[in-house]
Amino acid sequence: MKVDQNPAMYTCGGNKNNFRYPYCYGDFTYATKVNEKTKLIEELLRNVHSSSK
Repeated sequence: MKVDQNPAMYTCGGNKNNFRYPYCYGDFTYATKVNEKTKLIEELLRNVHSSSK
């Protein structure tokens, strides 16, 4: 992975508020990681919705 070859280059310019941090620009598995988190959020929302009935 590019980020492993030059980790100092892929730091979001030091901006830890960047929503991609710490996966800026060199981690091409970013979309996969986001999709995994999306599944977790959907599950949590389903649980909240079903408990409010």
